[in-house]
Amino acid sequence: MKLDVFTVFVFLCGMCFLAGCVIFMAWWISKSSRGLLLWSISFFLRGSALPLLMLRNKIPDFLSIDVANAVLMLGLGISWYGTRELAGQKGRVIVAIAPAVLWLLACQVPEFYGNTTWRVLFFAALSGVYSAFIGLEFLRSGTRSKTHGARLRKSLGIVFLMISVMYLLRCVAALYSGVPDNPMNGGNLVGITLFITLFWVVGGTVVWLAIYFEEYVLSLKHEAEHDVLTNCPNRRALMVRGDMLLAKSSGEAAGILVFDLDYFKLVNDTHGHHAGDCILREFALLMRKSMRSVDVFGRLGGEEFAAVLPGVSPARMEQIADRLRQTVEEHKFIVDGQAVKITTSIGMVHTSLAGHDLEALLMKADDALYQAKDKGRNRIVHWRSMGGQGMLERRAGPTGNDPAPGADEQESASFSSLGRSALAT
Repeated sequence: MKLDVFTVFVFLCGMCFLAGCVIFMAWWISKSSRGLLLWSISFFLRGSALPLLMLRNKIPDFLSIDVANAVLMLGLGISWYGTRELAGQKGRVIVAIAPAVLWLLACQVPEFYGNTTWRVLFFAALSGVYSAFIGLEFLRSGTRSKTHGARLRKSLGIVFLMISVMYLLRCVAALYSGVPDNPMNGGNLVGITLFITLFWVVGGTVVWLAIYFEEYVLSLKHEAEHDVLTNCPNRRALMVRGDMLLAKSSGEAAGILVFDLDYFKLVNDTHGHHAGDCILREFALLMRKSMRSVDVFGRLGGEEFAAVLPGVSPARMEQIADRLRQTVEEHKFIVDGQAVKITTSIGMVHTSLAGHDLEALLMKADDALYQAKDKGRNRIVHWRSMGGQGMLERRAGPTGNDPAPGADEQESASFSSLGRSALAT
């Protein structure tokens, strides 16, 4: 069976333009990934270069040899650049345009320009090297990615490495069997090479779009569930995740903490809202680092945050809350080169006392939080329900005349003897 090279060329040209249009439209939807735009440009370049190759011996050699192959090389270099962008890495323009520049320089050498075999060897070698570069970038980004698209990236990396091997075999074939001056007369060898290229254009585009749309949907989900400023879960996500956590641990212990940064308005008034934003971001990062991976932490709004701590006893919850309070008090918040003193008040409630309704638990913890702020700030307060009546009991940090925290169980027992008169001191 003899492949019609011209027909395969036409199909490949059409598929390059189609792939370029589809990937460009995918980029146009969000305009968030310059890598997609670069890949669409690379397909357009290849699609525009193929007709020039098809017109070999019918148009000047400068167009069908110099320009056509330089444009193909430029498309390959831009593909590498786009892959770097999609992987979150910076590419160098000089590396992207290097294959096209090297091709044009080589064409200035008469011995090279007049030898078709040398031209094919040089073109195949450059294409093989850059295909390997692209394959390695996909493999690396697939290894780093934690999404389902990681496997697709690795698969695409393997495909490009296989294409690199194909170009290597093309070099071997050119050395042993020679090549015709006109690619239209290349027979099955050129036809098979083009057919494989056509296959990866179609398959690669499908995989590309699968990767893009999966990660695009994940990015939209992340934006919908995370606070823009602090990048921690927003109130809606906190409620959803917290409810799921409490539902899983139904009947088991869990603690709820609500945080508020003390005198935060004064920070904004003194240092500006930019400083306030920096402190909120740093506070959120500090809390996430200080908590367990199973804990759910998020921003309720303004300077108020909350956390759900599964599997902790009331005494352990109080210990964790006071440790977090001390962590904030001892941390050096630096804004524009200035150290800013920040403390936090924490209200807390335990499921053993108030059930597993997260909305109700947050309200009770919020009541305890306001009691903590009323009684001097920079302290923790535990909400307790006794005899059917809500009662707030304070456990203060080592500020002013407040007692320093001691053994958890012993102190928890002592808190039960405190009445409202004690809270007023």
